[in-house]
Amino acid sequence: MKNNYNAKRFGILLLIMLICILPVGLIAHAEDSTYEMLEVKIPYKHIYTTTDVNADSVFHYSISAEDDAPLPVEADENGVFSFNGVSGSGIKDENKSIFNLDGNLTFKFTKPGIYYYKIKADSETDEKKKNFSYYTLNPETITIALYVNALDDNKMNLKMMTAQSSDNVKLDEIVFEAKYTKTETSSSPSSNPDSSVPSRPSTVNSTVTNSESTSQSLFERTFKTGDESNKLFYIILMTLSAVIMFAILNLSYEEAEDSEKNTK
Repeated sequence: MKNNYNAKRFGILLLIMLICILPVGLIAHAEDSTYEMLEVKIPYKHIYTTTDVNADSVFHYSISAEDDAPLPVEADENGVFSFNGVSGSGIKDENKSIFNLDGNLTFKFTKPGIYYYKIKADSETDEKKKNFSYYTLNPETITIALYVNALDDNKMNLKMMTAQSSDNVKLDEIVFEAKYTKTETSSSPSSNPDSSVPSRPSTVNSTVTNSESTSQSLFERTFKTGDESNKLFYIILMTLSAVIMFAILNLSYEEAEDSEKNTK
């Protein structure tokens, strides 16, 4: 009879192990799945104020990605994208013109995860403008996080997008500014490293959720790319459940053995 109990214990232990291993295999299979490519367009605004519409108005910005995240199609291999500041809609305001340009950064994702980027004025390409007294460039560095979520049938969607400024202030849209100021009374060009455009509230209003706490947690790195933390949580939970189940069943068999001995 004791051998019979031991055989049952061994069988139950194998069953519990299979229950634990099967979900892990399913998770690994999900990671290897091929997803339908997701194209995401992130809007931005560029405000260019100038006293001379004929001045050089091509501005360069750089975007850097964390953990080999895909760069937008508008950027080159170094992560630099550019645009003409006067190509947007312009208005005349006394002795200066203001141009508002609406653009997009297009990302193409092939797997779910959380992707982090930093965008700022490209200091190398626009070094001449940066140190030229007539130009002032936006000093802001904007960090964005894109949460790409897995759906059924190997499809994905953008579940959430958040953006924050250099001062860790949550933004509602992404806005960059540049200025060119030259009047008849202006002094000759000279280096002016302190000139900068005051930062302003900026934004990408393409979030799918309005959860303030969830948005903030993205920047605190609460999640890992591919939701690795969620997978680890489920594996630990299943393991603990298996241990508890085995302990309960083992105790039941020991009580049954004791009861059988007392009966004899």
